Amino acid sequence: MEQYKKYEEKAEMLKALAHPIRLCITKGLIDGRCNVNNMKDCLGASQSNVSQHLAKLKTMRNCKV
Repeated sequence: MEQYKKYEEKAEMLKALAHPIRLCITKGLIDGRCNVNNMKDCLGASQSNVSQHLAKLKTMRNCKV
C-alpha cells in the first residue's frame, strides 16, 4: 500500500507537468529564464495565464517561485 501511495504522488506531479505551457515554463525555469515576461512572450500567453500555470506548479511542489 505504501508503494502505491508513492506512485500516486508521482502521478500527480506528472499530471501537473502534462500541460504544454507548464512543461515549457518548467524548461524555462531549468534553463534559468525565470522572468514571467520572457515566458509570456515566448509562449504567446498573457501574464495572468503564465502566473496561473506557475501557481499550479508551485502547489504541486515542482518549482519554487
